Amino acid sequence: MLLEAWDHSVHVAYDSDHALELLPASVVPISSSSDVGFRAWTATRLAARMQAEEHRAHLVALTGYTDRGRAIEAGFEEHFTKPIDPDALRALLARV
Repeated sequence: MLLEAWDHSVHVAYDSDHALELLPASVVPISSSSDVGFRAWTATRLAARMQAEEHRAHLVALTGYTDRGRAIEAGFEEHFTKPIDPDALRALLARV
């Protein structure tokens, strides 16, 4: 809701297969946030598959877990813990 309030286009997927289906439809996917506890696949598998298929998304882990190293090792460029700081999110969007 926050991203939509900032006039960003948002597509929601509740599992990794649907997330991968949405990416080719996006004109330029800039940011993909994923919960490390994502159902069907773990977010780390989703990140690996997105990288293998060379999607241009900027991978962002948004999770309740504090293991930043694991997220970065899995291929995420950024790691945020819930609840996300709106100022940190806005700064990320400005960078990417």
